[in-house]
Amino acid sequence: MPLNKNHQNTATAERKLLIAIRYLPTPFRILAIAKRKLSITSKFLPITFRILAIAIRFLLVTFRILAITI
Repeated sequence: MPLNKNHQNTATAERKLLIAIRYLPTPFRILAIAKRKLSITSKFLPITFRILAIAIRFLLVTFRILAITI
C-alpha cells in the first residue's frame, strides 16, 4: 500500500510540474519579447535559456527526491 501511494504522489508532482512548465513563457514568446525590446537583451538570451534549463532540471530532481522521501 505505501508503495502505491508513493507512486501516486510522484505522478501528481510530475503532473503539477508539467502544468507549471506549460504556463511558463515559451522560448518563442521570450524571443518575440526580446525582439521588441533593446538589442542588448539578445546578448543575454543564451544565458537566460541556460539558467532556465538548469532550473527545470533542478526542479525535476528535487521533485523526484521529495517523492522518494515521502
